[in-house]
Amino acid sequence: MHYFEYDGSGEEAYFWVGVGPQPHSKGDKIPDELGYLTPLGRYHRANVVLTLPGDLSVQTVNWLAVYDVKRSEVLGSVILHDDLNVPPSLVRITRHTNPMPQCQQLHRDLQVSWDLFGDQVTIEVAVRMELEEYVAFGMSGAQDRPQMVGGDAVMLHRDGFLAYANDINITSYFPCTELLNQKKGVCLDEEVGGIQDYQLMSHSREEGVSVFTYRRRLQTADSGDIPYEAKGPNMIIWAIGRLDENRRPTMHRAWSKVAQPLDLGRVPVRECFSFTHDENKTVSAWEGVQLTDPNTEEFTARLGPDGGPRGYSAITGQPALAGKSWYINGFLAPELYLRRNREYTFQVEGGASPHDPATYHPLIITDEPQGGFSQLTEAQQAEVRVLAGVDYTQRGDIRPMRG
Repeated sequence: MHYFEYDGSGEEAYFWVGVGPQPHSKGDKIPDELGYLTPLGRYHRANVVLTLPGDLSVQTVNWLAVYDVKRSEVLGSVILHDDLNVPPSLVRITRHTNPMPQCQQLHRDLQVSWDLFGDQVTIEVAVRMELEEYVAFGMSGAQDRPQMVGGDAVMLHRDGFLAYANDINITSYFPCTELLNQKKGVCLDEEVGGIQDYQLMSHSREEGVSVFTYRRRLQTADSGDIPYEAKGPNMIIWAIGRLDENRRPTMHRAWSKVAQPLDLGRVPVRECFSFTHDENKTVSAWEGVQLTDPNTEEFTARLGPDGGPRGYSAITGQPALAGKSWYINGFLAPELYLRRNREYTFQVEGGASPHDPATYHPLIITDEPQGGFSQLTEAQQAEVRVLAGVDYTQRGDIRPMRG
């Protein structure tokens, strides 16, 4: 759809398809252009590409609409005529089923199934993701909205033929970092004095879809875990993102943006569909910048957004650790060409309080391409050549400079 307009005034509006001469409430909700199954926001002159989920196609539906579920109102629609000249689809369909009584599609790339038995719940997470990615699923840090900080989740990923279900504690939007002798960020429960409470039962991968089945108790012995309620809504969180070279989670590419509460004890219903993937869809990176002026001796380093899929990750080939990146003289992650035996000044604006790793970003220049120097072990730090940005205490410990 070219130049699509929607003012976002609906209470709970979705893209909606179905059969019949006119749109109606018995249609099917379909994902938006980013794969989310959550209420639509505002669009202004947007070019929107929608992919029909599962086995739906333009030959099996008669109309496309924006439908407000709360108001039972069609806000706009278009009829799909039988004589449309539609080229062959390049989208690959991957079907997945399981015997569990409950299934909920949370995103085009993610579905969760479960089965309650006594004081335990068995959960299957099926996700379309790359081998170097992870998926996290768990309980929100807030009861009325999805909130990562304060949440309790399991991080699922594969490493070759092995799979892992790691119990994680989330205190900040940053990989686990030790600050002021305390570990903060996205840390394993065992790193912060907790207990690993997830039991991985099985795992598989086929046609790009990874499947993890695990079990945990509704109420665990770990005081840091958030209990699962057998009856009533559970406010959940989920995320899909890349792992760094040390198999740690980095900033997610998809996540629980709005509330999607799950009632584990609801009447059994399966609301899932087959996975779809356009293998020919590529994302082009923004053009990288090189700062080569030999007369430039002062640089301003400011922290800002990583630019999404076309930004830092696409330019550098490295995952963005926390959705942030350095901007040097206003340019996103540029290459700097400096001369030996010449003095340069960097004005750093990245946060100076070590109490929260999400707002503490000292600038350290090293020969290590990944970054995150403070997250490395002492042995790993000893292998890194530090060029600027740190000094040493009287005991010989490395610490970031203060200016």
